[in-house]
Amino acid sequence: MRYICQVNCQDKIKRLRSLLLEDKITPEEYRDMNEELKQEQYELEGQSALLTEADEHFSIAISTIMSMAQNAYQIFKSSRVETKRAILNILLSNLQIKDKQISYNLRKPFDLIDSLNEKTPPKTGGVAIGDPNGTRTHIATVKG
Repeated sequence: MRYICQVNCQDKIKRLRSLLLEDKITPEEYRDMNEELKQEQYELEGQSALLTEADEHFSIAISTIMSMAQNAYQIFKSSRVETKRAILNILLSNLQIKDKQISYNLRKPFDLIDSLNEKTPPKTGGVAIGDPNGTRTHIATVKG
């Protein structure tokens, strides 16, 4: 879309030049219209640069998220208590402990992911944290 708009501006400038050469517009009209088209072209190039930068940042963020997701089990297992709490806070809401049973709601978008993943245990079964070896850790009952 951005490329099409930039090409469209270039085509308009070429047509404008042709109109000037064919004496269908005055040099003043050419200058005014050319200036407007050049300004539009510069704005489109600036927007394109911003969108390209945003795309790059998005790609980096997705890569980081995917890396963290692939290593979630190891990250959780090796983390300190504060980090584990932060991870659980990102994933869960309404976390409650009653009669040594944990109940919770998954936050968005994890609730959608949960509904798509048949291997995820029900809420009463606890949180499933994937292990790259296929085993899953379930946090369901509080010991003690």
